[in-house]
Amino acid sequence: MGPVLQSKSRKIVVKKTGETAVINGFQTEKARVLADGDLMEENWVTRDVSLGEIEKVMDKVALGFSKAFKTEMKEARGIYEKVKAVGFPILVKDYTITHGLGGVDVLEVKKIEKRELKDEVFLPPKGYQRVIPEPSGK
Repeated sequence: MGPVLQSKSRKIVVKKTGETAVINGFQTEKARVLADGDLMEENWVTRDVSLGEIEKVMDKVALGFSKAFKTEMKEARGIYEKVKAVGFPILVKDYTITHGLGGVDVLEVKKIEKRELKDEVFLPPKGYQRVIPEPSGK
């Protein structure tokens, strides 16, 4: 069973591996995110983009989801703060999102562009209900 998001505070460590690759035109380096020694994420991060504007967008996203996901957002914010010290994530493989079911959630940045967005873009959609999958056999 893989690591899952938990309510207790865990020690989060980000370690660069030294592996590099060009992903979607961005020069990236691989970094591993560990929680109490367990692999949570693999991030391919870049220094090719300015974090200033991206930070503003990330803050809006965090505000939109912070009420529904208070515990997860605290840990996620801690992870983000440590990852941004090594660069902006272009490709993320998240091993925690499936709650130990063995799947991997992949997030990939294809393009970055600056434009104005309405505040409601950063809120969960109407009718959204949080579902936590359970391992089969329960």
